Amino acid sequence: MLAAAVLIAGLSACSGKNDTGVDISGQWHLVETGDLIGGQGLDIDVYASFTSGTFVLYQKVGTGLGRYWYYEGTYTVSGDNVMTGRYSDGTRLGGTRGLGYSVAVSGNSLTLTALSSGEVSVYERAEIPADVIDEAVPPVRSGDVPALPVL
Repeated sequence: MLAAAVLIAGLSACSGKNDTGVDISGQWHLVETGDLIGGQGLDIDVYASFTSGTFVLYQKVGTGLGRYWYYEGTYTVSGDNVMTGRYSDGTRLGGTRGLGYSVAVSGNSLTLTALSSGEVSVYERAEIPADVIDEAVPPVRSGDVPALPVL
């Protein structure tokens, strides 16, 4: 399931840094999805920004979808390096089960592993291009677009 790739369940807004020092704050670009997307034959481009317990996601999925969709929400990373959260419309990050993601940061790489499925998504630090931000379709409900959000 496309939505089961990267984010999470219930939460309270706090910083992206937890007691063990895992800090996901910053801007990221999806570079690896394993079989999650590739196995479905879809083209995908995703940028994410995490700041002080809030996230913004810009996502373009599928052949012929010429626009980025814009999502926002809140997240938290617990002391055991598990990220959970909700989109602004209340939808859990990580699909209907929304169990969360195991989070690992190594240098400029962020790896999110879905606790429900084991699917892995890898992001690299990268500035979100201004044209992606400027041309993205304004906030939408997470279920209102042709492809569910990856996070």
